[in-house]
Amino acid sequence: YQTLVKQIVRAGYYWPTMQRDCHQFVKKCIKCQLHAPSIHAPAAYLHSVSSPWPFSMWAFDVVGPINPPASNGHRYFLAATDYFTKWVEAITLKTVEGQHVVSFIHKNLLCRFGIPHDIVSDNGTHFKNEKMRNLCHKHKIQHHFSAPYYPQGNGQAEATNKILIRVLERTVETGRDWHEKMHNALWAYRTTIRTPTNATPAELVYGTEIVLPLHVQKPAMKFAALIELPINKYQKKRLTQLDLLDEKRLQAAEHAEVYRKRVARHYAKSVIERKFQVNDLVLRSIVPLRSRPKGKWAPNWEGPYVVKEVLPHNSYRLIDADG
Repeated sequence: YQTLVKQIVRAGYYWPTMQRDCHQFVKKCIKCQLHAPSIHAPAAYLHSVSSPWPFSMWAFDVVGPINPPASNGHRYFLAATDYFTKWVEAITLKTVEGQHVVSFIHKNLLCRFGIPHDIVSDNGTHFKNEKMRNLCHKHKIQHHFSAPYYPQGNGQAEATNKILIRVLERTVETGRDWHEKMHNALWAYRTTIRTPTNATPAELVYGTEIVLPLHVQKPAMKFAALIELPINKYQKKRLTQLDLLDEKRLQAAEHAEVYRKRVARHYAKSVIERKFQVNDLVLRSIVPLRSRPKGKWAPNWEGPYVVKEVLPHNSYRLIDADG
């Protein structure tokens, strides 16, 4: 509104309540509100999700379509990350449908790690369908959905995907062989220390480090010593490792909790709280989609809408202003 005030002054006009009147005029201008800059500061504090034990909670996400497609026609990959150990499973796909997700969960998760208590995904039709509902009902799995157009709501899956993509970018040779490199990317992810747990996913799953090519080419002292151990002594050492696995996982959980609190404190510095009540008039940010790209002169906001219900964590259910 300060710009409007300056323009009026330059035109040679003035009245005592000019600043307040201009402020009120701009606040009521629909065009001004619809084309106002998008707000990037978070409106609510961070609510981290944690898992009480290994393989009880998995985060799912789909990456794609990837161009150019792989040489076998695959354009997507589906990944699932365990919240506790950070262990990741992934497959490449030509298309992504509900049956593919159900098959992936059955083969890669249920048959290997047991039935989880919770799974988290976005609202895509490949996750939100009758086959998935039947699977969750059969095994009593709680299926949680992140907010539409808000990938941060499924932060664990997003973080995993970024790392897998980064590894694939550095290993692909022709641009169409990325599906063949997926196993190497998973291997690299599983054997790298993850910051939240201060341990590798493989270590938290198996209780010991996985032997890598580097260990074979230039054996470390501990691996060289293991090779020379008699079978009975190695078995005893392995049993000790398994006995200590619960303690190692407990340490990882404590480290993850400290890490979450540190991230939450840093995130809180940029929060500008915005809270609404039922029946408040609000505008909704327009999210550009592939099927509906936003033009240069398109507004950043749409509405007005009416707040129908206040949900947890600064979420709201909206209805059109005309009901």
